[in-house]
Amino acid sequence: MKRIVFWGVLAASLILLQPVPASVAEDKTATGWKTLGDFKVLRLWQEPQGPQWPQIALLQVSSDRLKELQNDPLAFYKKYDIFNPSHSDHDQGHFVLRFGEYSAESKDPAIVVIAHDVGTYSGFGAFEVANIK
Repeated sequence: MKRIVFWGVLAASLILLQPVPASVAEDKTATGWKTLGDFKVLRLWQEPQGPQWPQIALLQVSSDRLKELQNDPLAFYKKYDIFNPSHSDHDQGHFVLRFGEYSAESKDPAIVVIAHDVGTYSGFGAFEVANIK
């Protein structure tokens, strides 16, 4: 499972590092970002340049949603239909990295990368930063 999370984070990083015009970068709806409740999600398997498997989703979540995800990832995936129509039966693990002097009161979203493989296993990595500009 560690390999799946590692390759999922690596694939997401490489896809996001592709050069794009500044006008597209500011309009997140043009790149496939969708709003679910109070957070945003980008499902890479639904994008033309994204991989089909493992399914990788990028989320911009508040600290409250991140806590909800950490407490019960499977319930979070089901509640917000992250992998619809697929589903995850087992959470293999997760990690959270905090960059800088992050505080829980920060208004900046945490960036979450979720990887889901064919065998219905999933895992996620979350990155909290002090200031997103």
